Order: sequence, then C-alpha cells, then structure tokens
Amino acid sequence: ERVTAATVQYRGQPAFYAFVGLGTLVSDGVPGAYAMRFLGLVAAAAFVASAAVSARQARDPALAGAALLLALTPAVVYLAASTNPSALEIATALSAWAAGMVLIDPTRAPDATVVRRFSVALLVLVVTRGLSPVFGAGIVVVLGALAGRTRVLALGRRRDVRLWGAACLVATGLSLAWLAHIQSAYPLPERPGSGAVRALGWLPWYLRQS
Repeated sequence: ERVTAATVQYRGQPAFYAFVGLGTLVSDGVPGAYAMRFLGLVAAAAFVASAAVSARQARDPALAGAALLLALTPAVVYLAASTNPSALEIATALSAWAAGMVLIDPTRAPDATVVRRFSVALLVLVVTRGLSPVFGAGIVVVLGALAGRTRVLALGRRRDVRLWGAACLVATGLSLAWLAHIQSAYPLPERPGSGAVRALGWLPWYLRQS
C-alpha cells in the first residue's frame, strides 16, 4: 500500500546516492555507512586533485593555487566525509573552473587532456544536486564571456569539445527531467516563507561555518 508522509529527505538527483550506495553492498550496517562516507570522500578528493593539476598548468600557478586554497573551505572538507552531495558539487565546480581557466587561456594551445578534465567535472556537476545544472550553465557562460568569440569558435571546431558538449547536454537534460519528475510525483507541501530579515540574520552563522 502506498502512503504519503512528510519528510525532510533530500529530493535531488539519484546519481550521487547510486555511487556512494555501493558501500551498502559491503554491509547494511555501520561498516556500510563508513564505506559510503569513504566513497564520497574519494570522489570529492579526486576532483579537488584535478583542480590542483589544472592550477599548476595555469599562466600564474601560484595565484591559481592560492585561489584554489581560498575556495577550498573547511566546510568542503567536512562535507566530503559526511555522505553529502554538496561536497561533490563544490569539488566538481572547483575542477571545472580551474580546468576551464586553463582551457580559455589564449597563450596556450587547446589540450585534449584539459578538455577532458573540464568536461568530466562539468558532467558530474550537473547530475549532483538540484541547482547544479544552473551552476554548470553559469560556469560555461562566464568562461565563454572571458574567452572571447575567437577562442570560443576555436574550441567549438574541435571534435572532442563537441562530443563532450553533447554528453554534458544529455546529462543536463536527464538531470532536469528527474527534478521535474520528482516535483510532479512528490510535490512539496505549502510552507510559509521565513522572510528576508530572518534569512539575513542567519548569514553570520553560514559565514562562520565557511
């Protein structure tokens, strides 16, 4: 029998949970829970490492490295070990930004490895959390604006860029389709807004965590 119950469970895409859920194949108890945390941590760490490699290839590696460390807040490290898709979202965004900045550098010839590093990060990003497709689109738009028309056209003529671009568009479409489905099948109950004043009141708390 199907019943409806109110819950605070997250309603985002299933990709992250499908991956970390592999840990439950080991055990459905405490060992499985730790295995899930470990898998999430490994995934986030891999994309942070990818961002670090891109930072080393930047025109100014020291500046790029400092920017990466500034963006890698303690909250990211904490979330990475707590089975939370927010950590993977942040890590993939860091990786996409870092690789993207190298990719649009006019002094550097487009590199297939950098294209792949950027594309994989972007693809995983858009299927990680509810707002991730918006963040992914924002990264592409900003990088395109920074690159300029000539660089964008040069990248667009590359076959690997077009193939990876198509893959990212498909992933984005699937992500949005899932979100539309879950909203339709399990609509959220009506809740009164908390107001801008209360939201701003929480800002110091969030900044302290960051």
